[in-house]
Amino acid sequence: MFADPFTITVNAIAKSLGRTGTGIDTAAYSTSDRAYRVTIAHTYGRRTRRMAKMVHDTLTANPLVSGQNINQTVSVHLVIDSPPGYDTTLLKQDVDGYLAWLSASSGAAVTKLLSGES
Repeated sequence: MFADPFTITVNAIAKSLGRTGTGIDTAAYSTSDRAYRVTIAHTYGRRTRRMAKMVHDTLTANPLVSGQNINQTVSVHLVIDSPPGYDTTLLKQDVDGYLAWLSASSGAAVTKLLSGES
């Protein structure tokens, strides 16, 4: 079980997310203003899928109407798909390596991804 609450730091600002819901193999967390939400979910079948998803809602200037703001939503997902019973240690090594590559050199790979490079 994840800590309740837990903290995600975005742009050097800590966001505290408390548990807001639970279900079979799922949990939901959010900041008190619901601007940040995290969902953790697991599905089991021919493959085991584990997912962590962060959603951020923010008000931004409407590019079409001067002086008006619009709500925009961004989501970030991490999905781990493996065969049932796959060795957790090996799977964690794969995830750690992948996340290290994304964050290396001050997030150079993420910047390239967000810039549309492939």
